[in-house]
Amino acid sequence: MSRQQTSLSRKGFLKRSGASLLTLSMAAGLGGAALAGCDKDKIADAPDGIEVPDWPYNYVKLDPEAAAQRAYDGYQRRIHDDLGG
Repeated sequence: MSRQQTSLSRKGFLKRSGASLLTLSMAAGLGGAALAGCDKDKIADAPDGIEVPDWPYNYVKLDPEAAAQRAYDGYQRRIHDDLGG
């Protein structure tokens, strides 16, 4: 069997890429719309021993200084671990 070689022009490539991108973005949009209809009452009960949190989660205001310090400490710890020191 021999394979036929097809030449793909720049215009054809861009057309196919655009169609693929459009299809993927539409699929992602439909997936989000499908999940938007989830209701806590319609979700199956959790197994024994697992607590299902309220939806939406409670918002807790963060202290910007404490958050910045935690981020800095985590970054430094990762750098320190990566360098093996």
